[in-house]
Amino acid sequence: MGESRKPGQPEYFLIRYRILLIDEEPMSRALLEAILQTETRYDVFVAPESCDLLQVAEDKNIDLILLDTRLREKDGYELCQALKAHSPTQWIPIILLTGQASASERSKGLEAGAEDVIGRPFHRAELLLRVRSLLRIKALHDQLDEVEQAILALSRLIEARDQYTEAHTERVASYAEAIGREIGLREEDLRMLYRAALLHDIGKVGIPELVLNKPGVLTVEEARLMRESTILSPDLCAPLRATPQLLPIIRHLHERIDGTGYPDHLAGDQIPLGARILSIADAYDAMTSQRPYRPALSPSKARNQLKAGAGHQWDARLVEVFLGWLAKAERPERSAVAV
Repeated sequence: MGESRKPGQPEYFLIRYRILLIDEEPMSRALLEAILQTETRYDVFVAPESCDLLQVAEDKNIDLILLDTRLREKDGYELCQALKAHSPTQWIPIILLTGQASASERSKGLEAGAEDVIGRPFHRAELLLRVRSLLRIKALHDQLDEVEQAILALSRLIEARDQYTEAHTERVASYAEAIGREIGLREEDLRMLYRAALLHDIGKVGIPELVLNKPGVLTVEEARLMRESTILSPDLCAPLRATPQLLPIIRHLHERIDGTGYPDHLAGDQIPLGARILSIADAYDAMTSQRPYRPALSPSKARNQLKAGAGHQWDARLVEVFLGWLAKAERPERSAVAV
């Protein structure tokens, strides 16, 4: 750890936090601004009620919002809901400022999506503690987002070695996420499924390119090497903190519902749900993609393959869900062609 700052030594920061304040009461606004600016690493932006709050929050890369619920022209609770529904601003922590933090006002604020509700009069120490706590949470979320981008970059690097699988992992992730949404998975489960999809081919990093892009039938040894790549993947992913939840999805991607898959010959519900979902998404994209040893199948032939393997290779219920989603996704395209 570094040495503590000496008395009189200037304070430096690599990270500064941007706080947006919307409060129409001048005295209250001035007090809040003064309290926040006692923290030298905070940059405070005061926005008028009439501004496009979503645009300001997005443009200024805001880290936290203090929002008055008692605005003259707009409803603070509705603004909070709008911020949480808008993808670029949904992860910005929001503290709602109310006349008094009664149980009903607090419940209403939390239902609107706010992380905290503070009533007047404001207490300096308590306000700063709540702000610091929420900024720490925001910083952790930003780090997770950076990790996700690094995972995506890694998956693209792996794909660059395989000329036949460009954007494969992203398509598989999209299909898997669609199945997850159709069966009602929560957002945190969907994020885990998405990460697993991006990493499921990471074992290919250890496969020679001559084997990876071989146009003919693989030898027994080459086939063994390809199978073992799925077991290698979890070892490469082990440093990730989400490993206990993520690893089983990757490891059991090639299990079959009838128990004849690999590496552990799991059957039915013994196979983790994430692996059963990912297996269908991976198989469909593989079938509809050009490979060195065969041309791409048409979407209709790939769907027939999934139907034929339902209950044997893949989870029959999940195959049904995926095929239903595909039908819905293709319907607008057909309508556009018909017009």
